[in-house]
Amino acid sequence: MKKSFFTLAIIAFCAVGSYAQGISGGLKLGANFANQKYSSDGMDLSFSSRTSLHGGFFLTVMVSETFGIQPELLYNS
Repeated sequence: MKKSFFTLAIIAFCAVGSYAQGISGGLKLGANFANQKYSSDGMDLSFSSRTSLHGGFFLTVMVSETFGIQPELLYNS
């Protein structure tokens, strides 16, 4: 199911971007760095840090010359 959804999304993304003016898009890739720290009543707990990736697609639709809408489909792990 997920594989067919992403394939369909990529095809739709490419088709819309190639036929319409004022529409552009691309890929987003990056890294996430997270850690947790808890403090209460003089007691501090710290958990190890975690590094993971995120990525997805974005599409920018220009409504006017100076205003646009940018929906995104992102995955964070």
